[in-house]
Amino acid sequence: MNQTLSGTASFSRMKAWPVLVWCLPALGGFVGFLASFPIDRQILFWPHLNLAEIYGSWFLFATPVSSTIAIVKFIKYARRGDATRISKSLLLTSITVSVLLNLLVLFGLYAATL
Repeated sequence: MNQTLSGTASFSRMKAWPVLVWCLPALGGFVGFLASFPIDRQILFWPHLNLAEIYGSWFLFATPVSSTIAIVKFIKYARRGDATRISKSLLLTSITVSVLLNLLVLFGLYAATL
């Protein structure tokens, strides 16, 4: 009986990982964005494009999709009923941080173009 409970607990923890994985494009993109300043440099193999345009495309197209998938997976995980309060709060915090960082970069790039 004790093995069954620990097996169930590890199974429910494994269900939480996809939510964190889908938050990684926004979090990793933000770390890459901070590490690549100044972002107005030209790319050697693609001279008509600079890093700011690539990051703008990444945060405009890729990260909203991944954040939306993370939100859907979180809702499914929370409705399933095997989530603890701590895991729900950690997952909700990671989703909130990834969405806020996405918006911060998009608004910053928009303000830089004005």
